[in-house]
Amino acid sequence: MRKWVVAALSVLFFAGFIPVTKTVSFKINASFFNVYNQISLPKKWMHWQSDLKGITNLNDIKTDSAAENLTIKAPSISFKIIKGGLGNFVIEQNQSKKYSYVLMPDEKSGKTIVVVSESISIWRYLLTSIAGDATHRTPLGDLKTFMETPALYYGFNIQKKFTAEKLIVVEKASLSRVGFSEQSRRMLLDLNDFIAKNDLKITSPLQLQYVSEKPDSLQIMMGFPVDKKVASGNKVEYMTMPKGKILIGDFNGIYKDRRKLYDAMRRYMNDNYIRPMILPFEVFGNNKLPESDTAKVSMQLAIPYM
Repeated sequence: MRKWVVAALSVLFFAGFIPVTKTVSFKINASFFNVYNQISLPKKWMHWQSDLKGITNLNDIKTDSAAENLTIKAPSISFKIIKGGLGNFVIEQNQSKKYSYVLMPDEKSGKTIVVVSESISIWRYLLTSIAGDATHRTPLGDLKTFMETPALYYGFNIQKKFTAEKLIVVEKASLSRVGFSEQSRRMLLDLNDFIAKNDLKITSPLQLQYVSEKPDSLQIMMGFPVDKKVASGNKVEYMTMPKGKILIGDFNGIYKDRRKLYDAMRRYMNDNYIRPMILPFEVFGNNKLPESDTAKVSMQLAIPYM
């Protein structure tokens, strides 16, 4: 009798090594085209695949982009990406693990649905099911994190926020590029003088908006959100910013390099189908303007949107 029990347990144990196909699906909050682009170009893997990102000497990473088969080889890890049609991939990791991926655009959200299949043993199937492991052990788990983190994918921290209605005291001017720094500082002095004389309270940091640009001049609008409205001055007037949704991007660096943030936020809006309501404006938390284009600044770029 005991022999039958031992035999039965042995059969069950070894049956646990029979391969089965595990299929899971998850969403990547990015467009189908952007996700496909990241997978199909081997050099882009170095931006998001965790093992490849840790390699400091890029000469240690070899890539090959054939028509259908792509390869990435590094000292500690290797990948073979086999294209099986638009949105279909088979990814082999270290020649030991094989994953089949199907990418599909989600029509409602504009994002990407990923279906991944893997041949694993029954024992591993049970263990991963109990652990709830759906994405992070597959090669595209890193890609999901990368594409859903603006600081990683776009290079800057970008957040959606909500702003209250603001009353803003502003001054507008068209300034020459040659004397821009000196002229803009005079505008800031005008605003501070108006605020002081009328006992106004500044409720939010200094805002600067570039309305238009020409080869020899810049038209700007500078202002401070304040607590109340008084009679306007010769150069100063009031405007109201309605409450609503606003996109905020953080920048720390040389002032002239802030254009990279402008470009990143433009890409973010295009990728997320966001329509701006007004032109972007820069926010300076210290209520001071940069001394020059080469000055180091800590600022934000704000874009109200629909």
